[in-house]
Amino acid sequence: MRAEDGMRRFFSDRTRNRFDASSGTLRVSKLFDWYAKDFESGHAGFASLAATFAKYADRLADTPEAQARIRSGDYRLEFLDYDWMLNDAR
Repeated sequence: MRAEDGMRRFFSDRTRNRFDASSGTLRVSKLFDWYAKDFESGHAGFASLAATFAKYADRLADTPEAQARIRSGDYRLEFLDYDWMLNDAR
């Protein structure tokens, strides 16, 4: 699996990342809060969280209008609680 495929699948998972167009809120995994500095330092070619979300806007939102809002940065960002049970999965 290529890293790009994994990112696209991760952003498509509405339990971990989603945009609520009615409230203008982008809710993403807590992992982005914990690793924000990695994105801001250019890790894997990403310049910032906002640029990362813009790149995957088509996975985060269903409509062209909502995707455009994400690409333009017109949203309120919230981090979802992390599901620690994922760590126990074997």
